[in-house]
Amino acid sequence: MKKLMAMMMLCVPCYAGPTLTILGGGNFPASNIDVGGRSVPAGDPGLAGGAQIMFPVSESVSAGFDYLYNDFGEKSDPAFFQVTPGVPAAGIDYHLHSQVFLAGLRLSPPIGEEKARLFFFGGLGFHRTSATGDATLQPGYFWTDTGTSETRQIVNDSSVNFAAAAGLGIEREITDLVSIGIEGRYQFMKSAKFQTVPVSTVIPLTTTIEGNVSDVALLARVSYRFGSPR
Repeated sequence: MKKLMAMMMLCVPCYAGPTLTILGGGNFPASNIDVGGRSVPAGDPGLAGGAQIMFPVSESVSAGFDYLYNDFGEKSDPAFFQVTPGVPAAGIDYHLHSQVFLAGLRLSPPIGEEKARLFFFGGLGFHRTSATGDATLQPGYFWTDTGTSETRQIVNDSSVNFAAAAGLGIEREITDLVSIGIEGRYQFMKSAKFQTVPVSTVIPLTTTIEGNVSDVALLARVSYRFGSPR
């Protein structure tokens, strides 16, 4: 019996406990959206941050959950409203930000004798993306209901849809429990759709802002592994 128990113990892989990772860096929009019939960039480069928890499945494979917040830089479309084709009456300043929730796998085979590892991350889940935007009249135009020309909010809406991500990075152990690294990640966020609101009671014009809000994120990683190898 003692020999059997010893053999069973030898067969148990020496995996550590779960790993918690803090993510932070920047994002770079990689798609256009439709704003009032015009194809414009989803935003300017912005910030990204989040967290990941992974549970070991084997020596090189772990599975878990990943959350990333993406704050796209504010963007402008100077011809959002047009009185006649080619004659803009008002522009829009819009700002998108998304939360991406994923269930994912991480593959991290060791490389050589060093404590550094290349890794691949892939995940599937959903995103919740919000949009805010303000309409600003061009010089010489006024709102028909008041005769004034102040900036007015035209969109404040959110949308939920499918998301997927694939990332590649490298990580190096600093101690037995702490490691740091970098990761490049492509995030596909399926079409988000936002409804505008009327900005004038006299002309109750509404439209939609929609499109994929995919991006590339460059992230720094700080990880803590709970427990220790057996």
